[in-house]
Amino acid sequence: MLSAIVAAGLHSNPKYWPDPYAFKPERFFGEWNRDAFIPFSAGSRVCLGRRFFETEATAILALLISRYRVTIKEEPQFAHETFEQKKARVLKTKHALSLTPVRVPLVFTRRD
Repeated sequence: MLSAIVAAGLHSNPKYWPDPYAFKPERFFGEWNRDAFIPFSAGSRVCLGRRFFETEATAILALLISRYRVTIKEEPQFAHETFEQKKARVLKTKHALSLTPVRVPLVFTRRD
């Protein structure tokens, strides 16, 4: 018999993640169930590239942030929105095979 854990189902299970579809990075601060988040699988079948990806992603993000100032593009139709409205708009996603941003209008300005 073959059994498998569907990571997307586990990652959106309200038993482990209250309000699972909300963007709440603070949920990973402090105590949380480490077995309920397996983006690279787990155990003997864990992704071999996990550490490479984590190191590479950290290096690229650090390089981008050190060389560029990243801001959200100002658009006239959104001039009067509150911080919460802007946050909801920028973090909006569509659920497909992976979690995909709908539209993230970012501006990268070279630092001096």
